Amino acid sequence: MSKFTDMFNKSIRAEIEFIDLDNGEAKLDKVEGKGKQNAPIDYDPSDKIEEFTNEGYELASKDLDINGVKPTYDDDGHIYYIGFHHGTTVVDADHPAYGYSSDQLAMKVTQTVHYEGASTRTPIDSKLEMDVHKRLVVDRVNGEIIKDSHWQGKFSNFKLIATPIVPGFVADQAVVGGKAINVFHPNETYTVKYELNKKPVADQTVKIEYVDILDDNKVIATDEVKGKANMPISYDAEAKIAALGEQSFDLVDNSFNGDGNVQFFGDSEQVPVFVITMKHNYALVNEKHPLDGVDKKEYSKEISFIVNFTGAGDKTPKPKKQTAVLTRSLFVMPKNKNIVGASEWKSNLKKFDDVTVPELKGYNASANVVKALPIGEEDQVVTVNYVSQAKSVHATKANDANHTPHMQTAIISFIDIDNSGALITSSGALTGQPGESINDIYSTEVP
Repeated sequence: MSKFTDMFNKSIRAEIEFIDLDNGEAKLDKVEGKGKQNAPIDYDPSDKIEEFTNEGYELASKDLDINGVKPTYDDDGHIYYIGFHHGTTVVDADHPAYGYSSDQLAMKVTQTVHYEGASTRTPIDSKLEMDVHKRLVVDRVNGEIIKDSHWQGKFSNFKLIATPIVPGFVADQAVVGGKAINVFHPNETYTVKYELNKKPVADQTVKIEYVDILDDNKVIATDEVKGKANMPISYDAEAKIAALGEQSFDLVDNSFNGDGNVQFFGDSEQVPVFVITMKHNYALVNEKHPLDGVDKKEYSKEISFIVNFTGAGDKTPKPKKQTAVLTRSLFVMPKNKNIVGASEWKSNLKKFDDVTVPELKGYNASANVVKALPIGEEDQVVTVNYVSQAKSVHATKANDANHTPHMQTAIISFIDIDNSGALITSSGALTGQPGESINDIYSTEVP
């Protein structure tokens, strides 16, 4: 037994248990001791706490020395708990651990474009490299991965590569590359083949495409320029780059004339393409991140399910209303506040509740229960009609010469049989003489 036990003679027994709060309060260890009634439990758990801390645990709570006051021996067999959570740590290429090496957490991916077929004019290969990495949050006790950032790089895609114009030759592809990064295929290779241009033409057209590399190289703008074969292309991309900047796009790479180079027209019927790579700079806007100039109604709104009642005069119940709050996130261009995308609406309620129709003495209702309608993006209203049960006080016999037939009342209700008979709408109260056709006063074709 420990020193803690030896310090006491007998009498009252106490137990200190060390438990794992993240594993169903599993018992890690325990210490027992005895002492006289009301004597302080003079036990220092520091060594045990340090032992478990070295195993990856973090102290969460302890019953001993609460507010600096030591507990005493009172009830025999009383258990005091010292609880631990599992500590976590970040593992990445700079801090490999728990069986993960730097090579498993960082790598290079490449995109290579090989050119062939244009003899001495064949362009040199285009090769791009990108460093990708991932970051793990690991449980220090059992080594399990708590969170995985997955592979990330500067961009999620490689750049698109426009095929260089080679006078006298025609390429089989105008643009190649630009795929999403795939660590399972880290080395993407493309081959562009040139052949002699056997049908040269004088008038030429080239296309300049602006793409968003953060949106899978989506084309966001295009210009076409016409000219003569083998003449310089008279086009300055700076104005379009500036205009896209006003729409919250930043320049990544100008492969047309970014280095001050002059491009020339070819002499074939093909339309060469020059790619200027941009990236969007959208702001995420929602309830937690509002933005001046963006109406809150665009990302937060209340939707109601309302049941109205009619037909009972002063006794008519007040409407019953339930309200859900719908929220979403927006992608907004910060400069002009244009909304370029949005997530799906989410509700704070799973569903609306069914509505029980109040019973009114002397009236019949068109429904006893109004089934809740699914939460949508617009308000939903259902009307319940009450009809009086009162009979004529001056009833007469049917064969009386002065007999006047009583007016009859009917209600046509439209229900959704695929939604537990939920009331959709109703005709309201329809009145007429016995024997009259309801079809003469109401059509079910257009409710």
